[in-house]
Amino acid sequence: MSDIISIERLTDVLTGAFEGGSGYWLKKVDLKTGANLPDTDENFYASPAFWAHPFEIVLTTIEGTEHVLTKESIDRGLRLLQEKDPDDVEVILAGEEDGNTSDRLLQFAAFGEIVYG
Repeated sequence: MSDIISIERLTDVLTGAFEGGSGYWLKKVDLKTGANLPDTDENFYASPAFWAHPFEIVLTTIEGTEHVLTKESIDRGLRLLQEKDPDDVEVILAGEEDGNTSDRLLQFAAFGEIVYG
């Protein structure tokens, strides 16, 4: 997917965004297409294996607008994060991201910019 961070780090960062960091604007996360992994108790996005396959995730904001997350949009989000705040990327690579860092990556991936916060 990305040559910036590993799938394992991406999994941790996006799980952090879905389960907390973006909770103030993210109302719902739905898998539209992709490899749902029903044999696990984890949410589909919490498995690195999920991110290895094509997918579409529908993100619904608190306003009710929907945005589709794909491999391409995540790659774009990572490039934007690296361009706008390379320190955030270093924090992610070190495994020291917080909810704010996770949220920024998700917003860049979903919107191409920081819309909330």
